[in-house]
Amino acid sequence: MSDIIAFLAGLFSGVLSNVLFLHYLRFHKPRLEISPLVAFDPATERFKIKVFNSGRRQITDIEAKLSVYENRAFPEGHRRVRLRVVPLGSSSVIALGCRRNFGKPWALSPVNIFVTKKAPYVTALLSEATAFERRLVFTICASDAVSGTKLVKRIPYERKDIVVGRFAVGLRFELTNFPAAMESEEVSDEAVPADAPEPKVPESATSLRNDL
Repeated sequence: MSDIIAFLAGLFSGVLSNVLFLHYLRFHKPRLEISPLVAFDPATERFKIKVFNSGRRQITDIEAKLSVYENRAFPEGHRRVRLRVVPLGSSSVIALGCRRNFGKPWALSPVNIFVTKKAPYVTALLSEATAFERRLVFTICASDAVSGTKLVKRIPYERKDIVVGRFAVGLRFELTNFPAAMESEEVSDEAVPADAPEPKVPESATSLRNDL
């Protein structure tokens, strides 16, 4: 009898510990918000998707992919077929800071904007008359910096979700019309032209460097 009681107690303890662990993971997963719209810059023919951390903990190991898919019908059922990969200028981010870091210039920013390389074919593929549905699909994977819990999100965008404009600054997804000042949290190769002259170094900085 005592063996049965010990077995049941161990079983109950194991189930309870698993439930508590799953509960812990549920409330310690990354709180990553993704823009419901895609910003498009017709001058550069680039697309932008904004994400930000709405949680109190940092998010690490962020990886993103963007592709155009088509939902085709096969004898065994419908299946998603990738038509083209849309390369991002930078598809990975080391970390995003917690939401309270926003506005602190030297803190880890909670905001990132993924910018594609020049991709004029995206709107053409989504606007093309076809019997099958097409979507611009954004997939992102991230981890909570404390618990290590991974999160994978996938957002499909229709042609109507692509809007000409620029994301407003802040923990929000509003779009502003052109022209507008470059966002402080946006980092891309658009910010510095390829033919820009080398920055001038002050003489004081040069002498300090020589002293070192």
